Amino acid sequence: MTSSYPVIKKHVDSIRLIDTHEHLPPESERINRKVDVLSEFYLHYTSSDLFSAGMSTEDIVYIRDTSVPIDYRWAVFEPWWEKIKNTGYSRCMEIAARDLYGVDGINSETYKQLSRNMMARNKEGLYKWVLQGKAGIETCILDTVHHNYDVDGSLFVPVLRVSEYASPRNKKDLETLGRQFGTPIHNLSDYITLVKGRFDALEG
Repeated sequence: MTSSYPVIKKHVDSIRLIDTHEHLPPESERINRKVDVLSEFYLHYTSSDLFSAGMSTEDIVYIRDTSVPIDYRWAVFEPWWEKIKNTGYSRCMEIAARDLYGVDGINSETYKQLSRNMMARNKEGLYKWVLQGKAGIETCILDTVHHNYDVDGSLFVPVLRVSEYASPRNKKDLETLGRQFGTPIHNLSDYITLVKGRFDALEG
């Protein structure tokens, strides 16, 4: 009797995804800096595990510093890795090491090869390779934080941040909005006109 697992897996793997929350920097920024396993894999969520395990802020900043030889940084990092390597965030890093860079596990025997493989892939087309090629992501909703809406439309749709329009708290906030966009606000109609104008400008 044929197992149903490969049939189901094939269909699941064929499903394209929408990534609804990303904060990726522009690819041009990412590929123009030196990268390695410590500088990239321990930037965000996994650093929370390091903090929880007791690693100091200074040491976390240090292990990410690619101007320091990775051997020195690994020596600082390794004892803490032993404490966090079984968390959900850390398991994701090991899956990325395996599925993206062909390295089985993150340890003292693999970190140099993993870092070399990461640098070899750190070139134009990286995001398309990872997001669409490896992860099967059709598009990402990209929250750039800095109101930068000039994104690669083949991969990303930018988040339109509207908090400044949605939550004015007092007259001073309204006056600030009016000055910022050159539309004095004296009443609700003025406010609605300003908001509609901003949406029209962003859509264009």
